[in-house]
Amino acid sequence: SYDFEEHPVIRFSMNDLRASSNKVNTRLLLDFVMKWASYFHVEDMIDTSIEEPFYYFSNLLRAVYRKTGKKVVVLIDEYDYPLMQSVKEKEKFEVNIPEGVDSHNQIRVAKHGNIMPDGTRGDLYIEIFVQEDEHFIRHHNDIYLEIPVFFTLVMLGGTIKIPALTKELELKIPIGVKDKQQFVFHGEGVKSVNGNKRGNFIAVVNITYPTKLDEKQKTLLNQLHESFGYEEAKPINCLEGLVDKIKNWFK
Repeated sequence: SYDFEEHPVIRFSMNDLRASSNKVNTRLLLDFVMKWASYFHVEDMIDTSIEEPFYYFSNLLRAVYRKTGKKVVVLIDEYDYPLMQSVKEKEKFEVNIPEGVDSHNQIRVAKHGNIMPDGTRGDLYIEIFVQEDEHFIRHHNDIYLEIPVFFTLVMLGGTIKIPALTKELELKIPIGVKDKQQFVFHGEGVKSVNGNKRGNFIAVVNITYPTKLDEKQKTLLNQLHESFGYEEAKPINCLEGLVDKIKNWFK
């Protein structure tokens, strides 16, 4: 056999209400809560200083529990549930985002959390997720940026301007720069959220080549190729000096 314990039941039914605005819904719900408070004789235990229907409702549940000493059962009709969701207007406020925040950092906003039993409000904690940029790559407080360098600049060297976080930087390309070679600009990265120290900005070379050449460009490149002592159709001796190198390995 089973022993069934009786619990106080509050049935939430608003089939007879036809409200079109959040403000009207709020008033109707407050009246509804107070009717149930009267039914359980707990009107004097309901705090009406804060005109917030869900605060009233939570007050009602606590008051009935204190009065009866039993958990309260709430029955909500499925057609009334969307109405309850529409009552509470979204609260909007500004949050100061400090420089240097990173993903999973938290920002505490005082007195914007849940309403406590004593009427005070708790704190709201916002967890940060930093959206990735299409070009800049962040690693802690360092910023990486891939810089396309045309193959002619590899041979000639030069200075180019590159975008950084807050300004343009000048990148000196040495003759013979290597692909994926890195150049570090100290203190040009992200400011630490816990201090004034800044990370570094790292430019990563990405050597690029043309995919198409017109006839004039082909002629110029062949002339350059031959000016270094290579002939267009003559194979390059890749083994030249290889035997001597191998001999030196064993000395």
